[in-house]
Amino acid sequence: MQRGKLYGSSDRAVLWMPGDLEPWKIDATLTTKKVIENAGGTFLDRLHWKFLIAKERPDCYFCKGCDVFLVKPLR
Repeated sequence: MQRGKLYGSSDRAVLWMPGDLEPWKIDATLTTKKVIENAGGTFLDRLHWKFLIAKERPDCYFCKGCDVFLVKPLR
């Protein structure tokens, strides 16, 4: 496995959602950290205190042989 980091477009937070649930379809008027977590989502990076903007990215490991990522979310 090779160590690296996950990035997204701009400074937006990287998150995981269960199943086919898309974060922007949870609540169209207000998507907050609490709304995402209550829907079963997990943020992978440490967030800015007020916005869903990444403050720090977690280490991530990728296996090119089996196409698997391992990430430990920052808390």
